[in-house]
Amino acid sequence: MINTMPDTILSVQHLSIDYDGTTPALNNVSFEICAGDKVAMIGPNGAGKSTLMKAIMGLIPTPRSSKIVVDRHRLGYVPQHQTIDWSFPVTVRDVVIMGLTRQIGWLRFPSKKHWQQVDTALERVALSDYGQRQISELSGGQQQRVFIARALGQQAELLLLDEPFAGVDMGAQSDLLQVIDELNQDGLTILLSTHDLTLAFSRFTKVLALNHELVAFGSPDIVSQSSANFLSFYSTN
Repeated sequence: MINTMPDTILSVQHLSIDYDGTTPALNNVSFEICAGDKVAMIGPNGAGKSTLMKAIMGLIPTPRSSKIVVDRHRLGYVPQHQTIDWSFPVTVRDVVIMGLTRQIGWLRFPSKKHWQQVDTALERVALSDYGQRQISELSGGQQQRVFIARALGQQAELLLLDEPFAGVDMGAQSDLLQVIDELNQDGLTILLSTHDLTLAFSRFTKVLALNHELVAFGSPDIVSQSSANFLSFYSTN
């Protein structure tokens, strides 16, 4: 019999993180994401959404009792907009090529092939005409698309986006959503955090509700039908 079940691309098991030794940022969080999923992660401010993404990326230490199984060479990460110094004097193409440092090697110049990867990635996010622009000259939505292109240049299979719609107008949000939808249709797996419940439940195949603990995870219908837990969870927002 042919196995038609999708492959698990990310497995998080019993993840607990305490920043000060007393207050848990995450408590015993477990879930699995399959290849091709488009997951919206929701939760109030301080619920642990950014912490979870940083733990998946390996940017913060995790206890031995926790287990995260993912190929980090195939991970792409778009951090929150306000955490990036957008005044740094680099072009759009420079930002994307910096993501290929591991492929290129330290103290080596990019080859023609590497620059082709950059141009292909920018084309996929509809920024081909912006390659020589300074990153500071772009709108917030365009800057977010540059970092998506950076992840694509790294040949990411799982893309983590931390509040990508924060601080962008509705037009930029629509453009970003279109790019994300098209990439997902091309096979890229998405995990995106957002405060927009309407967006989460209408545009994503799965919803992960987080408030330090895993409140609910599954299809939008399943999560919304977990009414008691879900309403209790969001009443803290």
